[in-house]
Amino acid sequence: MKNSIAVMELGTSKIVVLIGSRGLNNSITVDGIGVCDYDGFADGEWIAPEKLGVAISHVLDGARSSARRDIEKLYIGVPGDFLRCYCNEASISLGKKRRVADADVDMLFEQAEDIIAEGYTLVNKAPVYYTLDSDSKLIYPVGLVGSRLSGCASFMYADNRFIDMVDSAVKFAGISETDYVATAFAETQYLFDDYRRDMGTLLADVGAIETTVTYGKGDGICYCNTFDWGGDYITLVLRDALGLSRETADKLKQKINLCLDPQYVMESDEPGFMQTEYTVEENGEPRSFKVSDVNNLAEQAIKYFVTCFEQSIKDCKDIPDTIPLTLTGGGLNIRGATERINLRLHRETEFARPKLHTWDNPAYSAAISLLDTVLAADEPSGGFMDRIKKLFSKRK
Repeated sequence: MKNSIAVMELGTSKIVVLIGSRGLNNSITVDGIGVCDYDGFADGEWIAPEKLGVAISHVLDGARSSARRDIEKLYIGVPGDFLRCYCNEASISLGKKRRVADADVDMLFEQAEDIIAEGYTLVNKAPVYYTLDSDSKLIYPVGLVGSRLSGCASFMYADNRFIDMVDSAVKFAGISETDYVATAFAETQYLFDDYRRDMGTLLADVGAIETTVTYGKGDGICYCNTFDWGGDYITLVLRDALGLSRETADKLKQKINLCLDPQYVMESDEPGFMQTEYTVEENGEPRSFKVSDVNNLAEQAIKYFVTCFEQSIKDCKDIPDTIPLTLTGGGLNIRGATERINLRLHRETEFARPKLHTWDNPAYSAAISLLDTVLAADEPSGGFMDRIKKLFSKRK
């Protein structure tokens, strides 16, 4: 029988539970899914904590029903709003020159883990890089010969208030065994290959209310920050400026194409057709708006996103200007958005989505990343973090 696991992603407006397993050629098979809208969180606080338990029970029931199986253990992604990230360097002497063993790497991690975050629990640790006898940086040193092992390690801590709240809600839904993993860590591992991670990655996961920015290097996370800008910001701008209901404004946002020039003749069955308006229905009646007016409002909202993004990374001096910004999540999935951000940031901007047929929507990036990362680390023995470390020690 396939080894099937369940993961839960808590976004700023939706909860997603996936039940899945490994398929052929290391692919992912999604056996069941549950999705539930809820009030979410902002600034590290739940917006409606009294409703969280009901929402989690609902989404878990949906996943169980979809997969036609129960959930014994649930792996839960910790959003950036409830994370702290630290990177520490350490160095140990190996005595005379000899081959590096796994125990030496364990000792190096223990040496680096000297920050105790009160009120937080360690959920992920991973290497940024190693060096042996001050030589060039290595991916993994076990088996190589040297006398001094050094390196930089990344540690991600989850807010205990988040763990306690979610654990309580999950147990109410009938699941007693849980484990936690940083969502930003899982996304970096899944969305970028080894080469990209070794060069450095800059990821912005744009949700409905907030955006989490992550700078990764090697297998570690060097910087993680969250700021108050999400896709709902564009919806509210359209609503207020055009006098629409929130629902209609959201429909209008989904039609936006920032690459569309109203003066450009679009391909159509009718010669000479020009798209100069967006049309949406409100209360059963069509309403039309000029492309130029709507696009201008969206561009002003994106301009504010760029300002927030630049402010969010100003304290991290280690991010090279040459590293592209990768966008994911469901908040900024607008045609032409990457081009506009590129122009304002002067940084190459791209979009990433799951590499999985029928699940290639960027809104599912976090959930699919959690599923892939936990499946890769799901070995029969050892704790979760130990299995993560074993997995990554096999990188070539």
